[in-house]
Amino acid sequence: ETPVSAPIAAQPLSRALEQLSRSSGVQFLYSAGGDARMAGAVPRGATVRQALDALLAGTGLRYRYLNATTVTIEAQDASAPAATSALAAPEAVVGL
Repeated sequence: ETPVSAPIAAQPLSRALEQLSRSSGVQFLYSAGGDARMAGAVPRGATVRQALDALLAGTGLRYRYLNATTVTIEAQDASAPAATSALAAPEAVVGL
C-alpha cells in the first residue's frame, strides 16, 4: 500500500476523505447526506488502511474495499444491507 504523503488533521469526515483520496489515489463511495461526523487525525506515512481506521474511529462507520482503488464507507450495523444502496446512487464520490 502507498503511504499517505501528508498528515491529515482532525476535521469533518468528508474533507478528510477528500484529502486521503488526493494523497493515495483511492476513491471513496459514501452517503454524505448532511453528515457532520468528525474524523480523527492521520500521521504522514500511514497506509490507507491505517488512515481509514483512524478517520473512522468512533464514527459508527466501517470501510470495505470494492477493488484495489475503490472503497465504500458504510454503517457498522451488520444487519444493514451491504452497501448496495450506496453503490446504486452514491451521494458522494471522492476521488481524483
